[in-house]
Amino acid sequence: MAYVLIALAAAVLALFAYPVFEYYLDAKNLRRFPAPSVAAFTDLWALRYHWTNSRYKAVHEAHAALGPVVRIQPNHVSFTDPRALKDIYGHGSSIMKSEYYDNVAGDYHDVANATDRAEHSRKRRIMSHVFSQKQILTMEQVINNILVNLVEALDNRLSQDIDIRYWFNLFTFDAISSLAFTQSFDFLRQGDDLTLGQRENGSTYPVKIVKTFHDAVSYASFMGHARPGLSAFIRRFFTFVQSSSSRAIEDFGAVCMYKTNQRLRNGTDRGDFLSKLEEIPKGQSEPIPHGEVLAEAAIMLNAGSDTTASALTNTFWLLAKHPEALKKLRAELDLIMDESNIQPHFDMLMASPYLRACLDESLRLRPPVAIGLPRVTPKEGSEICGYYIAGNVTVSAPILELQRHPGLFRNPDSYDPDRWFDEQQLPNLREYVQPFSIGGRACIGRNLAMIELTKVIATVVNRYDVELASPDRELPFVERFNMNPGDCHVRLSRRIRT
Repeated sequence: MAYVLIALAAAVLALFAYPVFEYYLDAKNLRRFPAPSVAAFTDLWALRYHWTNSRYKAVHEAHAALGPVVRIQPNHVSFTDPRALKDIYGHGSSIMKSEYYDNVAGDYHDVANATDRAEHSRKRRIMSHVFSQKQILTMEQVINNILVNLVEALDNRLSQDIDIRYWFNLFTFDAISSLAFTQSFDFLRQGDDLTLGQRENGSTYPVKIVKTFHDAVSYASFMGHARPGLSAFIRRFFTFVQSSSSRAIEDFGAVCMYKTNQRLRNGTDRGDFLSKLEEIPKGQSEPIPHGEVLAEAAIMLNAGSDTTASALTNTFWLLAKHPEALKKLRAELDLIMDESNIQPHFDMLMASPYLRACLDESLRLRPPVAIGLPRVTPKEGSEICGYYIAGNVTVSAPILELQRHPGLFRNPDSYDPDRWFDEQQLPNLREYVQPFSIGGRACIGRNLAMIELTKVIATVVNRYDVELASPDRELPFVERFNMNPGDCHVRLSRRIRT
């Protein structure tokens, strides 16, 4: 018994002593950077805020107190100097995606979490054509059909208190499932988010996908930001105790399996996103493994739904909070849309520059992804904002901080679509407002997101008057991986043109 206690005491001592030893050894010269609280010694500072979905706030406060370069984990340095955007994420940078993406990946990587450059290039070649604007516009009627379902659902709930965020979630899940798998979830017509998941043995069970997805992303992001050994321990522990978080991961994966297998079994009479994954890639003799197809299907449902739903909610709420901007947008839309138009063509809406300004300003002020996307320096190290950073150090530049940088924009915390017509501000807006990131790892789905945002916002603004249930309430942020808005309760009525 004594030996067990001695061994346990030694393990606990090592657990606490090693971070202190590592800090003072400072093999990577990171002690020169200030750190909040115990962040330089342990990942627990960052993991605490991941667990409470408030990492963006903690990082913001750390930079406000300590300056533009802050050590937020023992091996992670965060930069808010605008130069960091290109230094870390730009074309030609040798800085790669970090171990975060390996921590959240399953048995197969997808196009978003592949850390190997060659693997990512192979995947991106397959998917880039699918997500090109030209290709998506050949499927515009698919989006129109889902938009009609959204309008019908909202028309049936006029004058009722509804959470518009939830209905935008249903729209984006319906849209991406129809585009990717031919068959939509049909959530808007059924009025809820109940679908089926499939177990390995082929049996199915009911899943409410919106909360399941959000819980799964919270858990995955929490694991991702831990060091690999700790991440693996967290995964095993939560699985062992059958936590709701680990079940959410399993349930979302089961929904992806159900939709993918349903589509592969039924086939399709039109080209959908999955069709590209069924082809044998150029230069290969074998089709893509089924596990890899499932991984790509999961990222389509993930990225193809959540970020757009967040952006739709943010934009709708911001316009409701800023009646002058809403009035100006409607005046412009009235010139190109009649009041019965619920299937506006994207090409027609391109003639509305103020609509694009409203969307761009929303994405600047409330980006769907606010964190600094984690990257890792190459073994030879990198220069970032004039600092030499040693090899194998995680670095990031928080999107929200850059897009609200007071040195780049006037009144950066204000919603002002007119700034996008200001020739003095425009160069910085174009260079530093990058909600989809930049470089070779920029979001591959940005064209789909902008098409859906443009069509949906134009339609709901043209058709409805909106009353916020709590006009003085700020729309909260809930940061999982994406920066999700909280509940957004509104009452809609049919707009009467004056």
